[in-house]
Amino acid sequence: MDRWAQWLLTRRDGNSATLRARNAPDLAQVDAPARPIADWETLQRVAPNPLVPTYGEAIAAALTGDERERLDAYLTAFVAAGTPTRSTMATAFLRALRP
Repeated sequence: MDRWAQWLLTRRDGNSATLRARNAPDLAQVDAPARPIADWETLQRVAPNPLVPTYGEAIAAALTGDERERLDAYLTAFVAAGTPTRSTMATAFLRALRP
C-alpha cells in the first residue's frame, strides 16, 4: 500500500475512531498494475495532454544533461525488464451538512 492510500485509510479522519467506522464501508482499494511500457523512445515523444509538453520536452526542461542520462539509463533498463507500471486513478466523494 502506498503512502497516499495509507493516509486515506488511517489519518484522513483525524484519528477519530467514530469517523473511521462511519466512513470505512465507503472506502475501497484496488491495486491493478498496468501494462509494461513498450518503448521508452516512443513514450518520450508523447504528451499526456495536447496542451502540455511531451515527456521528453518536460524532462529536457527540468533536468541537467547528466540527470537526463541517468534517468534514460534507468528507464531503458526498466522497460527492457518488462516491469509493470502503476495506473493511478483517484475518485473523491464529498459529504457536507447544511448548518
